Amino acid sequence: MFDCQFFKVTWEEYDKYISAYPGVNVNGEFKKMQMWLEANPARRKKNTKRFISNWLAKSHRELEKEKRNGQRESFNERRSRTSAEAIFEVFGSDDAVAGKVHGTLPPADK
Repeated sequence: MFDCQFFKVTWEEYDKYISAYPGVNVNGEFKKMQMWLEANPARRKKNTKRFISNWLAKSHRELEKEKRNGQRESFNERRSRTSAEAIFEVFGSDDAVAGKVHGTLPPADK
């Protein structure tokens, strides 16, 4: 199912993770784990099953907290907001720049 140099996950384990952590993008989290393990060689884990379970449990808790607080955004909303914030940092946050970012500029005067 998922195989990287640090850990392997079988289909059976994958099904257990999916059912234990509903709403969590398990595949995405596996990729994040792999990147974290590559970036932190001194902190690599020996008990990978515990590492995976703890990681997914934390992601699930964060997801549930966002749902309770009504803060759940879609990936595209988050990406759009983040892009706009970056543009505002560079160009300022006046209305003209905001309109260009969000495509809400009024039509040009004729």
